[in-house]
Amino acid sequence: MEIRVYKSASGSVRELLEFICRAFNDNSGVAVPAGVVPLLDSCELLRPVCSGEHAGCYVLTGIRVGSRKTSAAECCLASVAILFLAPVLLLTALLVLIFDGRPILFRQVRYGLDGAEFKILKFRTMIVNSENLHGLMQCFFSRGERPFKMHGDPRVTALGRLLRKSCLDELPQLFNVLRSEMRLCGPRPLPESDSHLYTVAAHHLRLRGRPGITGLWQISDRDRLTFDEMCLLDICYLCLNSPAMDMKIILQTLPVPFLS
Repeated sequence: MEIRVYKSASGSVRELLEFICRAFNDNSGVAVPAGVVPLLDSCELLRPVCSGEHAGCYVLTGIRVGSRKTSAAECCLASVAILFLAPVLLLTALLVLIFDGRPILFRQVRYGLDGAEFKILKFRTMIVNSENLHGLMQCFFSRGERPFKMHGDPRVTALGRLLRKSCLDELPQLFNVLRSEMRLCGPRPLPESDSHLYTVAAHHLRLRGRPGITGLWQISDRDRLTFDEMCLLDICYLCLNSPAMDMKIILQTLPVPFLS
């Protein structure tokens, strides 16, 4: 396979994304010299190759799509996690029912592998008609080149703020993993309201892998990253992922709620 070296010194993430997209479309790989794109150097799970023709470069040779079904190992991990966390899941569901009423679960259409729709599961953290207000909130508080996320969102309930800070609201996504809609690690699935962010073909590369509960974006400074930067991390993950990398991401994700 031909490996194309990215030689620009601009450090532009958008430029690199488009370079990667052109190379992949031609069945070529990409080598990015360390130090050229600061985002890659700041991600401690990404390492330049140590030897060979492209020593000192981050080398991406193509996206590892993998199976469309959850692997036996990942299915087992998700099942063990559900059993281990069953008391927490039940208690959280009870608290939502007592303090915020029904529905306990929030279901929202997200886009997964190859853009396929599925319904992501979360414990409800907002008022019942929050989706009806979403367009208005996004219109006034959109962050431009970043997925919409509003700090101090008035739609979030008092219990919801606690669930979000502890990430307990995300636990039902373990069932999405069992249904082969998600993986434990992968690109974060975005809702239809963020679809306007996909402005170039390179952005769609992140949809070539199954989405995950956590990933490189979540353990990075995610609130400050642009959509371009999010896509670059997702593409790097899809090209370089391994069981060892997944385990490191999971272990680094666990302390995040308690440090936020």
